Amino acid sequence: MEMGKRMLKQFTTLMLLLMIIPLASAISINIPSQANINEKITLNIYASEFYAVEIKIPQSFEIVADPSNGNRIDDIFRTFYNGNLDITLRPTINGDYIISGEYTTGSGVENLNSKSISVIETIATKSCPICPSTTEWSNCESNKQIRFSYVCSANTDYICIKQTEEKDCVSPKDEVCIIGWKCRDNSNVAYQSSDCSWSSIQSCSYGCNNSECIVSKEIEEQYPEEDLNINIQPPQVTECGFICQIIEFFVNLIKSIFGG
Repeated sequence: MEMGKRMLKQFTTLMLLLMIIPLASAISINIPSQANINEKITLNIYASEFYAVEIKIPQSFEIVADPSNGNRIDDIFRTFYNGNLDITLRPTINGDYIISGEYTTGSGVENLNSKSISVIETIATKSCPICPSTTEWSNCESNKQIRFSYVCSANTDYICIKQTEEKDCVSPKDEVCIIGWKCRDNSNVAYQSSDCSWSSIQSCSYGCNNSECIVSKEIEEQYPEEDLNINIQPPQVTECGFICQIIEFFVNLIKSIFGG
């Protein structure tokens, strides 16, 4: 309190001296027109000579840095300085404010140009990050396939949430095929059993189509009215003898042990 009184006395004395000294130099202030709460801003005082200044700075603006070591009482800030001066402020309450004041350079007291500033509270908008891509469907197990996907929205608080998708499928072991002769590929015809296995694979010289080998054009021209479809019977299943039964027993035993 005592120091504040001494500073005020020194400032008053300086103001009187400057009013006596004939100096002809104007000063001005500048400040951003808008700022966020707790954002550091700069109050610029432009001058080329020695001066004393009294500025109304609302108490909602904290003085963070002042190279002139001025004195502040409530809303009034007083200091004297030579040349340009940058004072760092930090607004703490949103609202609209006006910064104004007076100065002297020795030729009387003049009004400073006033500056208005709006202090706002900016709310950061949230957004979703880049989520991982949806995975491929898993292998079919127990007639089910799964895959993982990720969702992100305001409902998930903009966080990537992993979710599981599921669909029905036919397990390879449970797959059932229609028996008969079929084109195994473009060049072979074969017999397919109900367990979808292939047997009696035969090569087709001119390719395979509609479950049968394609007949060459020369033969079609030579026998135009003949039925050239080859009636191939299913492969004969021979009865399994004693040795065969022993082998089959061990094969089934190995499959049961190793899950084959």
